[in-house]
Parts: sequence; C-alpha cells; structure tokens
Amino acid sequence: MRYLLLTALLIISSLSLRGEELVVVQMVSKNQRSFIIRRGNLQGIALGQRSIFSSPDFSLAAKVLEVNREYSLWTPVAQDAKVPFSKGGMITYEQSPTAIWSQIAKYTSEMEGQKKFKQSDHGRFSSRSFYDQSDPIHSLSIRGTLSMALRESNSNITPDQLGARRGFQLELSYNRPISSTISWSLGGRYDYESMAIQNPPDSAFFSRYLLTTDLRFNLHRFKGRRIKKLYGGIGAAFGLSNAIFPQTVATGTAMVLPIVRLGLEISNANQSNSFLIEWITEGVADSLTDENSQALSSNTISTKLAAGLSW
Repeated sequence: MRYLLLTALLIISSLSLRGEELVVVQMVSKNQRSFIIRRGNLQGIALGQRSIFSSPDFSLAAKVLEVNREYSLWTPVAQDAKVPFSKGGMITYEQSPTAIWSQIAKYTSEMEGQKKFKQSDHGRFSSRSFYDQSDPIHSLSIRGTLSMALRESNSNITPDQLGARRGFQLELSYNRPISSTISWSLGGRYDYESMAIQNPPDSAFFSRYLLTTDLRFNLHRFKGRRIKKLYGGIGAAFGLSNAIFPQTVATGTAMVLPIVRLGLEISNANQSNSFLIEWITEGVADSLTDENSQALSSNTISTKLAAGLSW
C-alpha cells in the first residue's frame, strides 16, 4: 500500500508540475464524437472551454458542449476527429498547478464517482441526452388520485337524472428522460367511479383498465431546496371499460385524451426518492355495448388531485 501511494504521489506531482490533471473518462458516446468527465462548474469548467486531453498514445483538442455542477460533456474541436479514449480510461488535461494532496483527494473522488455514475442503454448516448445529474436515468412512480366530474353526458341517462360523479385511480408508470427538460412515461392505470342518478335515486358504477403514456416537461428547477422542480405534462390512456347501470351491464373500450397535469416533485430527507403532488384535468370517453347489444356512450371531463411517490 505504501508503494502504491508513493507511486501515485510521484505521478500526480509530475502532472501538477506540468499543469495537467489526471481524470477518468466516465462515458464515451457510441459514435465516438463526445465523452464525459467528472469535472464541472465546481472545478471551474465553463461552457465553450477548450483543453488538451492526453493518454500515452493519443492527444485530443476538445471543447465543452454541456456542463453542470459535477460533470462536463466534451467533443473534439476538429470536425472529423473521433474520441480515441475508452470508458474508464485515465487521461490528463491541461490545468493550472495545484497541491499534491489536493490532487490525491480529487483522484480518490474520481474513482468513487466512476462507480456511482449511472448511464442508460449500456453506454449509448448523445449530446442531446446529457441529463441533469440530479435526475435518475430512469425511475418508477406510483400515484393515487381522487377525481370529480366537471361535465358529463350519458346516452342512456337523461341530463336531469345525472348527479355527482366521483372516483379514484391508481397508476404505476416507468419514467425515462429524453433530454434535460423532457421525459416520457409508460404505465398502467385502474379507474373506479360512481355516478349518482336522480329521479328515482340510484347509482351507476364504472371501472377501467388502461395503458397510459405521458410526456413531462420540466418548467422550473428549485436549486438547494427540498422542492426539486415544477413540471407539466400531457398524455393519453387507452383500455377496457366496464359499467354497471341499474338495469343493465355494459362493456367496451375507454379512451382518455388529453391528460393535462401540473405537478411538484419534492425530495425526501435522504434524496433517495421523491414525493409527487399533481393537479390533473382529463377527458374520458367510454364506448360500451350492453347485454342486448345496444351501443351506449359516456363522456366526462374531470379534475383530479393526485399524490404519489417516485423512486
């Protein structure tokens, strides 16, 4: 262990005297036109900065395409150049001389960062998908929702018989970012609603099993706070529907379009997962057929309040 530390000291000392710093390549794009290192705004990296990167066999002039607090994305200055380094490789880049012990601390942090760094699709990425490092590469979320109909119509119930319509929904979704501001989700959802009928008093019940998809847009990030971001979304859902009326039972399909949401994402104390609070408005159309093969329809515009967990 003593000899390894002495060797590290000698190497880092030599690099410091030459104004260079040892870094580890965190990721290389599939087309070898960009790479990521664990150096960001905290280490003085700026957008558009140019530096020389070197390995025992190659040297490369590169510039910064994107940068956040801890990471930076670089691309060769020459238009036809390819990145000659590989993921996990140690390279040097020019910098002002620093203290030896500071270099050792940075090198240790670099190795730890390599283990923790997450990437999507087995190392394939592009400069358009350089995500904010505060976001996971992918996540799961579950939501519980209470709904109330703002407007409704039903083909086998007259308007003067329609009463209040309320329900709840349970949704599980898989989420994946497209860019630093946009993500998409795919999931499943279960709906249950009860509708009051007047003159004479009675009730009808609806249940649905739906496949959902959604695009989410990050509207604002809150720095240094438990509230991580304000986001909006638009989506749709399709699936099977079942309705129980006082005199008949009907089955068919349901389409939910559009689903418009506005939400807040709030981190828990240890940053391991997030709480979601959302306000949602959506339109639901049920196309049904009863036991006598008679076509029925139900259309609803609802507002919903949702609470969930993302991890």
